[in-house]
Amino acid sequence: MFYFYILRCSDSTLYCGQTNNLEKRIHEHNSSTSRGAKYLRAKKPVALVYSEKFSTLQEAMKRE
Repeated sequence: MFYFYILRCSDSTLYCGQTNNLEKRIHEHNSSTSRGAKYLRAKKPVALVYSEKFSTLQEAMKRE
């Protein structure tokens, strides 16, 4: 299963992405590790506002 997701950043901007593990990816975005997106490093915490499930990575990437 793959996911397309939209996050709301602490500055009220939106960020979209895709992943195969939604909970893990949101945790990575909110943590201080380097695995989160560089764009979000100064915009933490982030909160999930929307997600969709897809059967293939290609479908999720197309939606993104």
